[in-house]
Amino acid sequence: DEPERRITQFHYTDWPDQGVPASPHSFVQFVRTVMTSQQRAQASPPLLVHCSAGVGRTGTFI
Repeated sequence: DEPERRITQFHYTDWPDQGVPASPHSFVQFVRTVMTSQQRAQASPPLLVHCSAGVGRTGTFI
């Protein structure tokens, strides 16, 4: 049998398509939340980042 795998999904909704967030504070907090989750994970799971188009906002996060 395959080992159990856990997936944690984060969804940032304050960044409109073709726009910018109203304030950087919520985005900074989002990044901190994701990084804290990664640090607490036992085996440093892979991180997948994607926005609607997969180019602008995704590249900014990475």
